[in-house]
Amino acid sequence: MSRYVMRYTGNGPKPHDDVQRLRQHPDIDVIDDSSPRMLLVDGPDHACQQIADSMPDWVINRESTTELPQPHPSAPRIEREAAAPERPTPNVDETHRQTPKRRRQRPA
Repeated sequence: MSRYVMRYTGNGPKPHDDVQRLRQHPDIDVIDDSSPRMLLVDGPDHACQQIADSMPDWVINRESTTELPQPHPSAPRIEREAAAPERPTPNVDETHRQTPKRRRQRPA
């Protein structure tokens, strides 16, 4: 059994009679009919294709999924460390500390 997307290509929303015909078919399960012009059905290949061929305003395609790419791919950690230049270790003298910068006072 395979899942198929059936799309109505006629004018207006999908016909209620066609949806009922699919629901009453013994080999086909209607999984989702919430879209105004599409259906998601599950059934044997030959049964789905046969019923789609008998309804002229319908197009049938096998359901397919696509894995989404990572939005922010990152380099592996080993490559990042190898690519980063070595930074010298700062020599900190405890007796010499930097004094904070003083803000300039505005005249009143």
